[in-house]
Amino acid sequence: MGLLTYRNYWRDVIFEYLCKLSHGEGEQLSIKDLSAETGIHPNDIVSTLQFHKMMRYYKGKHIILAGAVEKYRKTERHQAAAHRRRIKPDCLQWRPSAHRETVEAA
Repeated sequence: MGLLTYRNYWRDVIFEYLCKLSHGEGEQLSIKDLSAETGIHPNDIVSTLQFHKMMRYYKGKHIILAGAVEKYRKTERHQAAAHRRRIKPDCLQWRPSAHRETVEAA
């Protein structure tokens, strides 16, 4: 898949997670926490949100724009009618691959 496809997928995963949270205005969620919950690398979270103009870097912090989650909710409701494939996370059986140490040829 291309980067654009990944970014769209990452956007959906990130915003579905954010929509489930009950954070009020001014409450904080770290990129690290978001990464741990979604399984998406922190750099990919930041670049995806910036690409979709849903986040800005302000005074040393990444800030999700005020209406971004609500805007996504409205879009998601519209897209819900479309036939999209859904993955049931509880049906996935994934294990990280073991990294092999590379040996330099002498």
